[in-house]
Amino acid sequence: MDKLNFRIELDNILTPSRETLFDWYNSKHNASYDFNKVKEHDLLIIFNIQRPELIKNMQEFYNSDEFRLIKPYEEAVELIKIIKPFSNLNIVVERPNIKMLDSISFIEEYFGKLKNTRFTNPYDPKSVGLTKNTWDNEWKIDLVVEHVLSEAMQAKEDRRHVILLNKPYNQSEEVGGIIRVNDHKEMLEKIMDYRNIGENEKSL
Repeated sequence: MDKLNFRIELDNILTPSRETLFDWYNSKHNASYDFNKVKEHDLLIIFNIQRPELIKNMQEFYNSDEFRLIKPYEEAVELIKIIKPFSNLNIVVERPNIKMLDSISFIEEYFGKLKNTRFTNPYDPKSVGLTKNTWDNEWKIDLVVEHVLSEAMQAKEDRRHVILLNKPYNQSEEVGGIIRVNDHKEMLEKIMDYRNIGENEKSL
């Protein structure tokens, strides 16, 4: 049986990274951002700051105790455990390169060794703007689990099967062919549905 080439993201799908970021930012800047009420995804717009200041804040966040104490969702750990036997799991990490070794250790501690791990590194001043789409093509990804609507739309345009985990910031529009889920239980159901459809087609 061929394994499913599957791409998922560590931050905001397997871990509550943005919720933790908002809590840290509120404490540091005496702000009051509510994760459940912020409908925008772009942090530059949310915090109303320029990129150099955002990079400075993100570097401080990644060195904070709050970041170090992030743990994965329990349901996410169970999800990966169930799908690993029939999947080539590829994970994208939205963190700077200086956190690479720590993040890989974190992934292996909670999820075991995965097929590929890549860092988008968006908050590094020298970032070259690496995209998930580039790696989806390289890895020949079949199934994508996303939390960013624009990235989900790109994956769908590239004729991939797409599951979108509902977040407050990805509700701006409905896109045909993208499957929305509310939690990791629903996510697992849709992954299994896709796998079963593929197996049935191969048996015909």
